[in-house]
Amino acid sequence: MSIRKRIEEARALQAAGYHEAALILASVAVAGASRLTYPRTDIPGDGQAFKTYLDRRILETTTHGPITPGGAFLVLSYKGKEQSIAAILYHEYRCNLVHEAELPSGVSIGGEDRGLSFTVADDILVLTEGWIRLLIDVVINDPALRDTFDDIRRRHPDDLTYVGGIAEEHYANEFVDEFYSSAGRLSIIKTFVATVGAEGLAQLDDSEIQELWDEEVLKDPGRFGLSESCLTGLSFPGPQVQGPDVEGRAFLYRAGKSGSARISDAGIKMLRSVSNHYR
Repeated sequence: MSIRKRIEEARALQAAGYHEAALILASVAVAGASRLTYPRTDIPGDGQAFKTYLDRRILETTTHGPITPGGAFLVLSYKGKEQSIAAILYHEYRCNLVHEAELPSGVSIGGEDRGLSFTVADDILVLTEGWIRLLIDVVINDPALRDTFDDIRRRHPDDLTYVGGIAEEHYANEFVDEFYSSAGRLSIIKTFVATVGAEGLAQLDDSEIQELWDEEVLKDPGRFGLSESCLTGLSFPGPQVQGPDVEGRAFLYRAGKSGSARISDAGIKMLRSVSNHYR
């Protein structure tokens, strides 16, 4: 399918540092995917189909929760207008690159920050390359394209089979209590385990897990079912932990003030627990 080819090309271009070209190809894939969900009989305009689809899929991808129709993950005020991030990506980036072959002065994408960050000030609009990865991620993990991307799509917790000795609900409650976590964090960790493979993960020692995280996961979190919001959530323990007790309880920790998110000792134990209870 051509959507698959566009995604493969976008990933290759991003890996090579061609961010604008990667954004164009990722946008083409989003446009194609949007028409699978919203045919012209439902939404005649291509731009509206693109924005409606992207707003919904970004919410589904980043929040792992129920979606309010018409909602948006992020709204920015730019040039006197309030626009969703989907509208920004469409009008300010996609349309300018496709129709003008360049971005306007003050508008750019890339930089050293690989997360989901942005800068908006007067006529300045800068998005980090994490937004390109997110565009790619929302298409790869679209349920309507499950067969197209089955070999690289984000795995779902339901892809795992529970093999623990106690009831699964009981295990989940014990996990939350033991690791000062939450049901949402457990779901994110299960998604990661399902993507890597529980059996393979169980065979890695602690240093190999950390190496996998540093060398592969942080370079492309979306491939492992992790959005930037997931990483942020895993950097904090559950809501039952307050004050100084937060230290060392979370799945991730930041190495230095602006360092990358590394797996903590507690995080290693969480992965061991999940990989021992699921296949």
